[in-house]
Amino acid sequence: MPPRNKHRDIEYCSTRPSSAKPPPRWINKFPAILIMLTVLTPSIFVFFDMKTTAPIYAHAVNFKSKGTSASLTKEWFLRYTGISASNAVTLPQINEKLKQIGQIKRILKLNRHFSDNGIDVEIEEHHPAMKTSIPSKSGEREIRIISTDGTIYKGINYGDLLIARLPELVDATPVIEENDEVRIPGMESIVRLLACARQHNPNFHRLWEHVSVRDFKEGRADIPGARIHVRLRQSTQPPGSAKIRDLIFSANTINIETQFAIYSAPAFQNSLSRELRSQPNLRYDLRLYLENKITPASPRPEPRLTPAN
Repeated sequence: MPPRNKHRDIEYCSTRPSSAKPPPRWINKFPAILIMLTVLTPSIFVFFDMKTTAPIYAHAVNFKSKGTSASLTKEWFLRYTGISASNAVTLPQINEKLKQIGQIKRILKLNRHFSDNGIDVEIEEHHPAMKTSIPSKSGEREIRIISTDGTIYKGINYGDLLIARLPELVDATPVIEENDEVRIPGMESIVRLLACARQHNPNFHRLWEHVSVRDFKEGRADIPGARIHVRLRQSTQPPGSAKIRDLIFSANTINIETQFAIYSAPAFQNSLSRELRSQPNLRYDLRLYLENKITPASPRPEPRLTPAN
């Protein structure tokens, strides 16, 4: 028997094909990479932890507030958060405090910079559209502001003139939650009313004296007779003609949009002006929710002036 070829046996028994490529070089360096990550990872976490929890002092705060009626200042921010030259506050504490202010619509920026151990703060405030009063814990009435999106909050740094010019929501039944937040049933219809007013005339709601929900207290727009009464400021109406006391809308959010579109149409306004000039020294309510139901299947809107009670 011829002698066996040892080299061929070894080649035959090998589990790696002869054509296989050698492993990448980085595989040999993997243990070193793993050791490096093990050493550096704690330092990375410490850096980001310092970025949020390191103390911040008053001398390095850049504060900016946006909004058409922005009134929150850097002085207010420092006083509210407690930041001073001798008292430092961390980034999470600031973020939590700002979230508790209803007047702040959103936090746009809250960044830390280590060059001077300070922060950049930028917020956006709600736009005040109305006001209402609620009973406080002391038994007195307390003014709350209603924004264009229906947020109810305590107004901070608003001047007396601004508050006086806001129309007031009256006859509402506010619900005060445990966290002192206020909820008013039917706010969706009030918000829709405000949105339509701003869409057709951004300054129109400034002509309002108050908005009454006496026929809409439960907040259900589907109840027959659910109406919203908008009392107009008499001093803003043209002299020498009859005055409109109230604009009366259906509380249904879909109908509100239709009613406002009719009221704002130039042809309707011209017709309304002629009718008012023909009856000087009288006061009317304009019932925008009325419909002509001669054809019940397809009633059409038909607003009418009725003598004010």
